[in-house]
Amino acid sequence: MRYPKPVNIWMAVFLVYLAILTLSPFQFSVAHLRQSLKPGIVQQIYEWVYFKDYDLVTNLLLFMPFGFLLRLDAQTHQKSWSWKRAVILGGLISLFIECAQLFLERSTNGMDTVMNMAGSGAGFYMARSMWNKLRRAWHFVHHYRQAFLTAGLLFSSLFISLICMLPMWFTTPAHWNPDYPLLFGNERTMDRPWLGEIHFVTLYNHAPAPAEAKRWFETAGDPAGIAIRKRAGAIALYDFAEGAGDTLHDRSGILPLIRMIGDSVCWLEGGGVLSHGGIFRSLDPVNKITEAVQNSGAFAVEVLCSPGNLDQAGPARIVSLSANTQVRNFALAQQGRQVHLRFRSALGGWNGSDVNLRADHVLNDTDPVHLIATFDHGVEQLYVNGRRHPGVIYGHIDYMPVMAGLGRGILPQITFILALFFPAAVAAACLFRRHRFMMTWLLITLLSAAVDLVYIIAFHAPLCLRLIVTAWGAAVLGVIFVHSVRPGQMEGDHS
Repeated sequence: MRYPKPVNIWMAVFLVYLAILTLSPFQFSVAHLRQSLKPGIVQQIYEWVYFKDYDLVTNLLLFMPFGFLLRLDAQTHQKSWSWKRAVILGGLISLFIECAQLFLERSTNGMDTVMNMAGSGAGFYMARSMWNKLRRAWHFVHHYRQAFLTAGLLFSSLFISLICMLPMWFTTPAHWNPDYPLLFGNERTMDRPWLGEIHFVTLYNHAPAPAEAKRWFETAGDPAGIAIRKRAGAIALYDFAEGAGDTLHDRSGILPLIRMIGDSVCWLEGGGVLSHGGIFRSLDPVNKITEAVQNSGAFAVEVLCSPGNLDQAGPARIVSLSANTQVRNFALAQQGRQVHLRFRSALGGWNGSDVNLRADHVLNDTDPVHLIATFDHGVEQLYVNGRRHPGVIYGHIDYMPVMAGLGRGILPQITFILALFFPAAVAAACLFRRHRFMMTWLLITLLSAAVDLVYIIAFHAPLCLRLIVTAWGAAVLGVIFVHSVRPGQMEGDHS
């Protein structure tokens, strides 16, 4: 009977996944250590021993594979490992993790180490007591290995699909507050002023396709553009054609119409207003905006504006639906040459900044610029003068690492994708002995492309090359892993 060994290859894979779960996002800093040492000694002791029930169970289960693999290694290599050694070694690894977490923006707890040690011992004992059953199970799995590998590949593919689609259910405007006012040019607290000219603002309860976004840009200064936007489903529309007074009128035709009132309004010849630190705010309730966006799950804000300078920060609010600087439904803002879109959701946070679009090099001068920022179930995009900006927020690779506790940025994204696709790559590499690399690469490519296709068709997102290219890396690692785990003889088995 053949048995895959050395077990240390499996142990290496376990330790990699363990590091991902416990040390991500790998942004070590002495500042985090200083912050963790600020509370008094009594508070530190309390935090070190405080625990929750689910933490105990999670940390127990987390290290059971470690003890299990140690016992398998001892059995297959005739090593004299004892459960005490497994417990001590598991405790040392756990203690190293807890110490390393002091340099991360993560909490540490002594009970984690205690339960990790218990998990190591439990896994070691389980492997020893179930050794004969494991051998018989391996016989059975080996006999029907093609069926098991096929099932494993199908299950891992389904799991990848579900995980990549999961953000759709957590990136909706379900938590939008209908009581927030609509604001132009500043925050309600008057401390996020945006300086420049505003010529046009329109809100929609859907995200446009690229062709539609281009048509809106081409008709931005055309009087016929009002009718085009009404037909497109504008839920609030301001063309700044009043020319005098302090009131803006909603021309969307969708009741109730939302009037905006300004302070110290400076009108521009030919239409538009000069935003110089003041604010336009809604006089009427904005329930129709909240209800329309919540019903559709999608949103777009269109603005024709000219920045006063390229050094504005805060970020400076161009358009927002918010209560203050900390709580909002959405905000379109300028940060230097960047344009930010913040959208409130379960994953985006109350401020919409936990995960949000930050498009670079959008504002290169103070000339008029046409912006369309969109949000559709976690997909955030920006169209600049009718063209899609390359900076795109995707539901799968941007939100899922945050949901998994890996953090934000390129490294967490790569880590997440590799960890997600690696099991499928291993199953595919085991299943296909002939042309192993080519077949594994092809299956992983098709799987990642299928996930991308859903976002392309449903949410008008561009092809996510980061997902596909990183998935190729998982395919390579899967093939290397299968080649590294050489089949050997199981103890006492000579079949």
